[in-house]
Amino acid sequence: EIQEAEVQARLSEAERLKQRGNVKYNTEDYSSAIKLYSRAIRLVPANPTYLLNRAAAFIMMERFEDAIADSTSATTTNPMLVKGYLRAGRSMLALGLCSSAREQFQKCVWTRPGRDVMNPKTLERIHAEAHNGLRQVISLETHLRECDSLLRQAQNVHGIGGDSSKEGGRKKKSRRPTDVDKRASQILASEALKHAESAAALATGSIKPVKLRISGM
Repeated sequence: EIQEAEVQARLSEAERLKQRGNVKYNTEDYSSAIKLYSRAIRLVPANPTYLLNRAAAFIMMERFEDAIADSTSATTTNPMLVKGYLRAGRSMLALGLCSSAREQFQKCVWTRPGRDVMNPKTLERIHAEAHNGLRQVISLETHLRECDSLLRQAQNVHGIGGDSSKEGGRKKKSRRPTDVDKRASQILASEALKHAESAAALATGSIKPVKLRISGM
């Protein structure tokens, strides 16, 4: 009876901490919310809801790797937690991890908890968000692919990174880029940057390597 009372006390305290964390989350005090959710998790590590709540707060603070860890831990504990797949997918998308994000969004769409677990309207909304996530993955992949193609063209025109070609067993010297070449390279790089900026709206870290490549031209 003493042990049972202790367990109940821990459960009650963890729930109280979660509710306090929810209040902090709703007032956009995400740092405090994370601390409260973490205390609840220490008391009841097996409760995946606390992990999902903390993952949501991590996302708001752009701590995407931490959000992935919590979300995947939650879905490992309970594979029917569609919110876990959705939050993991969003975090992976933000990091530019297209394949992993697609996998999580697909798992979200494929997972269908019963009416006794989740309201059908809520599930429909979550599935709609996952479908939107899949469209964003395709969009990100397209922008990154176009960006890479344009940068390669710009580098070729500018004479950067290309190997000297061979003709008749002898190396053919690469010519110096003309002013027209340089202008064409700048136009291509500018178009690549536009795609990178569109990608950055989906994955915040995708634009930095593009700027580094352009600055090297």
